[in-house]
Amino acid sequence: MGWYFRPSIWLPLKLLILAWLIWASLYHLYFSVLRAFALTRVVWAIPAAVSFVFALLAFVFVWPSLVPIMLVPAGAYFLQFPVIAAIWKDEEKTRRSNVLITIAVLVGGYIVAFVAAWIGTLLVGWIADLNPCVAWKAGVTGSLAPPPDCR
Repeated sequence: MGWYFRPSIWLPLKLLILAWLIWASLYHLYFSVLRAFALTRVVWAIPAAVSFVFALLAFVFVWPSLVPIMLVPAGAYFLQFPVIAAIWKDEEKTRRSNVLITIAVLVGGYIVAFVAAWIGTLLVGWIADLNPCVAWKAGVTGSLAPPPDCR
């Protein structure tokens, strides 16, 4: 982490990268937690409409496999802190290659976070669409509107 604050001509750019990573990490952590809560509510509510045992089985087997997907966007940004610092600590590479690798890490992390957030949101919506009325009563909506009789 000390690399970001080491005095050099590139200090403003390094601080800008650090500010971006902090903001993006906290942003994605917040929304990853929200997606995980929505997933928790809908994974419990949809099977609970059928039976308690079915809800318990779904919660034990489905929920643990889907929650990590919800947290990938935040992890994609948190992992960039040490990776970018490690890239620049390697003295054997040229400055040009370090710049290109850093750009690739930043863009790649953004793409991974975007795709993982999209998949997580899609999963929550898809599960909520299995029973829109129950999901709406649980506080989660998918792409299907709940029928008028359940409001």
